[in-house]
Amino acid sequence: MCHYILDTVAHPYVFYIGGKYIKTQPNTYRYKGFHRKIESGIDYLLLEEYFGLKANKFKIHKNILKNKTVANSILKLYEYSLYNTYHIKHGGKIFSDSYSQFRNYFILTFDSFGLKKLIAKVIAPILPKGIVGFVDSCSYYKCADPNFDYLNLSKSVWRHPVTGHKYYLNFFEILDLAYASISEILVELNNVFYGQNHDDISKLYDMIPNYSYSSGLDVSDRRPFKYAIF
Repeated sequence: MCHYILDTVAHPYVFYIGGKYIKTQPNTYRYKGFHRKIESGIDYLLLEEYFGLKANKFKIHKNILKNKTVANSILKLYEYSLYNTYHIKHGGKIFSDSYSQFRNYFILTFDSFGLKKLIAKVIAPILPKGIVGFVDSCSYYKCADPNFDYLNLSKSVWRHPVTGHKYYLNFFEILDLAYASISEILVELNNVFYGQNHDDISKLYDMIPNYSYSSGLDVSDRRPFKYAIF
């Protein structure tokens, strides 16, 4: 839920400065890989700002994704939820496999000294076209360009990629908006589990938005992405 709310609030900014690549639209091919580059740069700077850590020295598979396997209780949750919501069978196995692959990705791309990034660039000409655009963002080593204002600390104007509305928020202010939104939801979620009216979840349902995680607009809004910084 926290990740979802953050995406709905932050992605409009990210898609404005990095564009939105859509496989079926050739005019968006120039944006391929930029979303990952932008988010890697933001991750790098935030990790340094809040924790004083270098992203290329931080082992995600050791500090966040510590467990090699997922607890059986969680697998049962996904088995039940995916089937009863989307009629997808074997949800537990799907989640287990996804977790393992996700964790292995961070093991494979951990690049303290930039050697893996260098190797990836050298072999880029022989890599499949589908992944060449992601070579620069496969490693956190020097992934933040010092000449680019990832966090919009300059408070420059940026536009919502769909509506074109103008904003001057920096990324810390965007995070504050996400924190405020998710805090209200989590308080109500706590009330559902532990409050006096724990059987009444109607208010919680009303608080959880049905927003696109890409545009931050209601999912019924099908307008295209048309504003980007380049």
